[in-house]
Amino acid sequence: MEDFNFDFASFEAEMKKAKAAEGSATGDQQHGQSDAQAPKRQFSDEQGRQLLSELTPKLKEELAEVLRAQQLNTPLGDRKPMSKDLSRILQRFQRRAGFGPDGKKLEDSDEIWPMYLGLGLFVNIAFIFLFLWAQERFAGDDPYADDDLYWQLREW
Repeated sequence: MEDFNFDFASFEAEMKKAKAAEGSATGDQQHGQSDAQAPKRQFSDEQGRQLLSELTPKLKEELAEVLRAQQLNTPLGDRKPMSKDLSRILQRFQRRAGFGPDGKKLEDSDEIWPMYLGLGLFVNIAFIFLFLWAQERFAGDDPYADDDLYWQLREW
């Protein structure tokens, strides 16, 4: 197998050409809607270079095939499955870039620890109330409840 040299810039240019050809076929560019409706780039060029530096030539080739199938809107059943190595690297890259599993940008305000704090407090308070209820309900009468030393020693 020959050495595969992946050039990110030429790949992006090729994808733009394919997108432009697809857009002109559907008539989107006639109305000037393709630029306004085009999705924003999620990753910077530097992030793309970092991702490509982590990939081996074989994984770069596989990534190019996966992206090409995605650009051509190939049905999911017809696409070649992604290898575990590539999937693991892309998931790690996605987490480092600050994107969640659904592909949306994670905000700093999207912290989940308050939910766990509230859940823990609820469980603790519920346990305390349950314990007090069980103690009141199932505890027998205390035979020494009226045996206060003050009243026993007091002479009438």
